[in-house]
Amino acid sequence: MPLRRVSRAIRELLPCAIILDDLNVRINMLSVFHASLLKAAKESFSLSSKRHKNEKVYLVGLYTHNEYNYVYPTILTDVGLRKVAEEYLKKQSYLEHWGGIDRAMQALRWGPCDSPYHLEFSELFEEPNEHLFNYLSSFDEQYFDDDEAMIKEEARRAHKIHDIFVDVLKQVRSAKIFSENTILNVLIGDQCFEEQLINAELINPPEIVKSYRNELEIDEERLKWWRENWTSTFG
Repeated sequence: MPLRRVSRAIRELLPCAIILDDLNVRINMLSVFHASLLKAAKESFSLSSKRHKNEKVYLVGLYTHNEYNYVYPTILTDVGLRKVAEEYLKKQSYLEHWGGIDRAMQALRWGPCDSPYHLEFSELFEEPNEHLFNYLSSFDEQYFDDDEAMIKEEARRAHKIHDIFVDVLKQVRSAKIFSENTILNVLIGDQCFEEQLINAELINPPEIVKSYRNELEIDEERLKWWRENWTSTFG
């Protein structure tokens, strides 16, 4: 084959080789992030379990943003819930709105950011967040043909990261760090109860999910929409 044809063939194959190499690098990045997050989660949750062993931990989560660009731990306990409810009720407006401690605790029960133990031991998550940042930074948006293609790619990345969160929490549950009745979940800021329920179904036994669902205000139509539009690719 003439040298010019060989050179042309190499040039045509080069972009494919670069794409394949980038894919392998990103797969390795996700693997490193996965291992780092599992280590951080087990360590931080073990510490929280010991610190709050007499407070009845009822929910443990990995907390993130809807763009999945960070991850931190969160812990919710009955004692912590009462503490934060009492603080809210010191303000007249909340006292008038809720009327007393029971309604205040009910309203605040499932909000991770209201827990006094939200982001506890978050310093242990510096390494996995660095790996996550490196993975997300490895994508060059200029190669997408249009906004729709970019949105699909961002959704694909979110699914991959979400699936890692789910797997990590499954392994935390298997490690029996907390009581078997504790709910483990992937939590996101401004997250509806329907999305919380679907995430919980991926991680927890059916009897735990059933009990969890009974405490949430679920809109069946919204739940149906979430089931149709957010399907995890994790087994």
